[in-house]
Amino acid sequence: MIFGDNFSIANVQATFLWSFTDVILVCFSIYLISYFQDLNKIIDNPAKQKYISWKRLRIYYSHAVSLVTKIDAQLGSMILVTYFIYIIFICRQLYNVLNRLHVHIKVHECDQHEADEYYQTWERTTYFIYSTVFLLMRFFTSSLLAANVNLVAKKPLIALYEVPSSEYSIEVSY
Repeated sequence: MIFGDNFSIANVQATFLWSFTDVILVCFSIYLISYFQDLNKIIDNPAKQKYISWKRLRIYYSHAVSLVTKIDAQLGSMILVTYFIYIIFICRQLYNVLNRLHVHIKVHECDQHEADEYYQTWERTTYFIYSTVFLLMRFFTSSLLAANVNLVAKKPLIALYEVPSSEYSIEVSY
C-alpha cells in the first residue's frame, strides 16, 4: 500500500516536471523567435534602415545571439534529456499500441475470455490512440519551435547579402 502511494506521488511529480520543462522550452522558443522576427522586420524594411544604422542593428543582433548562447548554455542539457524522454515514451507507447493487438494477457483471477473483453474495449483503444497522438503532438510542437529559433536567427544573414554596395561600410562587414 505504501509503495503504491509513493509510486503514485512520484508519477504525478514526474509528469508535472516533464510538462513544466515543455512549457519552459516553448516559452523561451517563442520569446527568441519573436525577438528575431522583430529584428528581421527592421532589417527587411528599407524605410527603417535609413533611420537605424548598421552599427545599431549589429549590436541588436549581437545581443540576440548572446541571449541564445546563454539560454542554450543553461537549458541545453535539460532540452537534451527532454528529447531522450520523449523518444523513450514514444517508443514505449508505440510498443504498447502495436503489442496489445497481438498479445493475450493472462489474468489469474478471471477467465481468459473476460480478460480479452477487458483489453479489447473501445475505451482502451481510444485512450491509447489519444495518448499516442497527444505525445507525438507535444514532441513535434516543442521540436519545431526550438528548430524555428535557428531558422529565424539566420534570416538577418540573408538580408546582409542583399545590402547594396553603396550602403556597405565597415559596420556592415562586422
